[in-house]
Amino acid sequence: MVINSGWLVFFALMPILLVFILMAVLKWKAVKAMPLTWIVTIFIAFLIWKMPLSWIGAATVKGFFIAVEIILIVFGAILLLKLLEKGGGIYVINQTLKKISTDRRVQVIIIAFLFGGFIEGAAGFGTAAALAAPLLVALGFPALAAVIVALVANSVPVTFGAVGTPILIGIKSVIDVNLMQVTYYSALIHLIIGTFIPLVLVCILTKLFGKKKSFKEGIQIWPYAVWSGLCFTIPYFLTAMFLGPEFPSLIGGLVGIILLIYTTKKGFLVPKNNWDFPNKKQWPKGWKTKSITLHHKKNLTFWKAISPYLLVGILLIVTRINFLNLGDLLKKISLNIFQVFNAEINYSFALLYSPGILFLIVCVLSIFILKVNPKEVREVLFDSFTKIKYPLIALIFTVALVQILILSSNNLLEFPSMPLLLAKAMASLTGSIYPLFAPLIGMIGSFISGSNTVSNLFFGTFQYETASTLIISPVIILALQAVGGAVGNMIAIHNIIAASATVGLHGQEGKIIRINLIPAVIYALLAGIIGLVLINL
Repeated sequence: MVINSGWLVFFALMPILLVFILMAVLKWKAVKAMPLTWIVTIFIAFLIWKMPLSWIGAATVKGFFIAVEIILIVFGAILLLKLLEKGGGIYVINQTLKKISTDRRVQVIIIAFLFGGFIEGAAGFGTAAALAAPLLVALGFPALAAVIVALVANSVPVTFGAVGTPILIGIKSVIDVNLMQVTYYSALIHLIIGTFIPLVLVCILTKLFGKKKSFKEGIQIWPYAVWSGLCFTIPYFLTAMFLGPEFPSLIGGLVGIILLIYTTKKGFLVPKNNWDFPNKKQWPKGWKTKSITLHHKKNLTFWKAISPYLLVGILLIVTRINFLNLGDLLKKISLNIFQVFNAEINYSFALLYSPGILFLIVCVLSIFILKVNPKEVREVLFDSFTKIKYPLIALIFTVALVQILILSSNNLLEFPSMPLLLAKAMASLTGSIYPLFAPLIGMIGSFISGSNTVSNLFFGTFQYETASTLIISPVIILALQAVGGAVGNMIAIHNIIAASATVGLHGQEGKIIRINLIPAVIYALLAGIIGLVLINL
């Protein structure tokens, strides 16, 4: 059977289109849409790509293991939140934030953008949204709003997430290029665009979840929103320029949250009018989940209440800073699977290095710190296990089909993998204006895989070779890839499923994709325009 290149591109695009149609257009739940897409992907891989069944089976098994890794993070985030709830920590955090500001626009910037940025810099891999979204719900945000803003906020820090892993592993391991230059241009692009992400967050809140459904109430606080963006992006950019890719998000988040809380308390650029959501009785069904009870315990200080989150941050940092070598030591205890069905999948799971395991360690410590009684511990364990049941099913099929797409280069016809074929098709269509679309390729990579690191690994060499062929700066093109891969986290399917699971939100995945696709595409296109300007300077 001979298939021309146009049809090959169509078939390669079909799994992505099917996901979008089923979830964003037909509004199917992920637990229903992803198994069907997985089946369709198997047929395409087997019949069109001539991918052996052994490789399809191996890819599915690898997807199962990765899905369990992800759900472990989700479970740890849910369990930690519920222990904080029972131990009175959420009540104290809530009251403290109210003393800083009762304005929901201010709260979303502090929690989703700055706290989330710090956690992303330490851990990556969807951890930031998994922590920020449930914390926002505990503070009184609608669950749908919490997930949307947590994912949109989890964009700027992602290029340098997990202590620089997307650059150090995603690009360095496949391409011999000046990483400091890639880091500089990536941070510069984020500085120009990412400074306005807090303004985007508040506009999403006021337009979609406000009483008046208006952008105006979000735009009203633009001086404060832009200032909060600069609190993060300036130390972020300076760290990238002088220190490299490991610490921009960590330092940006830490400096930003300290600086913004200080200036907010001093009243600097703080909005005069207070903004809040409508009364909970007026919330549509799709906004909410089971409400969180704010248990109050006497003599529980603020620092003791937030100590579990501080412990998470400290453990993530010390296990991921290279010169301490603690991470290398923890990685020695790992599950390694090199072959499944005689197909090489090279899967490794470092148990003690996993953010999910670190969450569980902090959960155990939190039981004693917050003095949660055994009966309540059993209750939160049961509730947490219940919440991950359906997300686990959706994640298994999501990550399985992703692995089939990535490993589809292992075929009898010597076709490139499906995502790489799509990237080559885009490059051949765009020609000299290719830099405008380079971030979109990175974004598609993260949308499919849920990881900027994987997107960089997958498309980094292709982007470099395309830049060399077009005689344009490979460094700037790789920076656009790294930025686009970060932006793709806003719409990454398994990140959406995971973040939704942490707040008990089900069946809203398609709506989240539709909403977040707008800022994601705009961000990617603006990055492409900046890339064109930089290349032509």
